[in-house]
Amino acid sequence: MRRFAIGLLLALCALGGACKKGNSVAVADAGAAASSVKVTRVAGVGEQLVDLDKSKLVLSIVKDRDAANPVKANVMFRDGALSLGAGTARMSIDLTTFDSAIPVRNERVRNFFFEVSATGWDTAELTISKLPDAALAALRARKPVLRAAVEGDLKLHGKTAHVPMSLDAGFDGGGELWVRSNTPVEVKISEFGLTDNLRRLSAICMHDSIDDVVKVDVTLVFPGR
Repeated sequence: MRRFAIGLLLALCALGGACKKGNSVAVADAGAAASSVKVTRVAGVGEQLVDLDKSKLVLSIVKDRDAANPVKANVMFRDGALSLGAGTARMSIDLTTFDSAIPVRNERVRNFFFEVSATGWDTAELTISKLPDAALAALRARKPVLRAAVEGDLKLHGKTAHVPMSLDAGFDGGGELWVRSNTPVEVKISEFGLTDNLRRLSAICMHDSIDDVVKVDVTLVFPGR
């Protein structure tokens, strides 16, 4: 029975084109899976809640050592907030919304890599305990910020790792605050104890390799007030 199940998974990967070597996929912006979990969002004192519809993460994942054609996937936020007064930020990333525009690949990544069915493993939590003073002063004065060096702690799969980021920020004509990574944020899979899951996913999808480093482009939007 076990051999049959593994064989079926391999067949699905091959037939669906989700994990075939050399496969390059464009992300469908409208194709992200909607979260099945409804969260009651509450802003703390002085916090601005992130706009979940306008904010997003784009992951770039290199497989089979083909850096010129990484797999791209969108992931949505489940919650998040920023406090310019306290200089803190918190973001909850909904791993069940991983969307590479190929359903079979999405299912394999969610279930075999992230293991989203396990309690508490369906999200990644990013916490920034102190934003840089210079960046805070500029944003409080509604001035743009360029290349702010920010340190965050990312909790994923029960483990926490330190993640450095370089961010730009500013305000649009309607008063919305936007924050973007000016270079991709690099996250190492091995720092979260997910190396075995990565090998299992690579074997199921018949890849020679999947890189340990995932590059993440971040866009955050906070409504004007």
